[in-house]
Amino acid sequence: MEGHKKRVAWLFVCAAVLAAVVAGSAIARTDRVGAGTLNVYGYGPGDDIQENRAAYAASQLSGTDIKRPAGDFNDQVFLTRLASGDVPDLVRMTRPRVAQYAAKGVLQPMDSCVNPVKKQYRVGAMKAMTYKGHVYGFPEFTNQVTLVVNASAFKDAGVPISAAQTKNKKALLATAKKLTKFDSSGNPTRIGFDPKIDSGFGFYMWVKWFGDDVISKDGLHAKLNTPHAISALSYAISIINAEGGWNKFKAFRDTWDFFGKQADQKTYNDVYQSFGHPQFDNAVRTLVHASRYGFELPPSPGGQQFVQAVTDAVNRALSGQQSPKQALNQAQREAQKAINDNK
Repeated sequence: MEGHKKRVAWLFVCAAVLAAVVAGSAIARTDRVGAGTLNVYGYGPGDDIQENRAAYAASQLSGTDIKRPAGDFNDQVFLTRLASGDVPDLVRMTRPRVAQYAAKGVLQPMDSCVNPVKKQYRVGAMKAMTYKGHVYGFPEFTNQVTLVVNASAFKDAGVPISAAQTKNKKALLATAKKLTKFDSSGNPTRIGFDPKIDSGFGFYMWVKWFGDDVISKDGLHAKLNTPHAISALSYAISIINAEGGWNKFKAFRDTWDFFGKQADQKTYNDVYQSFGHPQFDNAVRTLVHASRYGFELPPSPGGQQFVQAVTDAVNRALSGQQSPKQALNQAQREAQKAINDNK
């Protein structure tokens, strides 16, 4: 770990990278489980969290055979199963897909199931599960995004910790430049600041920081090429360019080993035990409190195609294939078409 500590001075960390739901299929059985089999798709054998949940479900559904085929959700596999009449009772899919499939009538509203326990979930997370007034699933995880600062790197560069801020864009860029190190060949040996623009949350977060949203509140109008969106992408790329450019930046970053720690208030209160290490304990408390400032993308029939349009645009701009404006103009056309075709 010592070697990894020196490689990055400052970065965004996402506490839980997976944000998924479990939704009921519209043409599956609607009676209580009693026939002896519960068919679940998209929740195959996996990590400890998945297996602990599966074990708990089995303990609560005595006499029920729970079928969980291997693998995560795949659009083509799901649609093929529906077409052949092999319809699952429950489906686990990423949040953007919920409104996409709800708009097609594929998912069954779960209002009666959700209402008794709705207050257990954050309002924003439940909004992402709601389409045209009906709830179609339960949110599984939220993403707490925070800043992790390498104090030794700041000290080495002669930069005060107070410079670890994101309010002043000009100062942030200057700090990133001061913290970045290169070898004699011009390859980065330490990245000053990782804007995570290519991550699943990065572009949406930066556009929000620049004062805009990437989609209208009703989820029907893409806003990917607004002046704020173009400025946000351009700014994030300017940081990366100051740190060696995308190719060198990514090649260096790909050598790292990232991991995240999910924490919510109940876990923190009931499970978490202090390590007696102030920096770590403060970081966990920050992740717990960060969730209150979160925002959600409105559910949209554009679904995963909207997300893919954003991902492709960011990658084109990062690689230099297109300017940020060109990339986002294309993404706007693609995303809006996906919304119009699916609504």
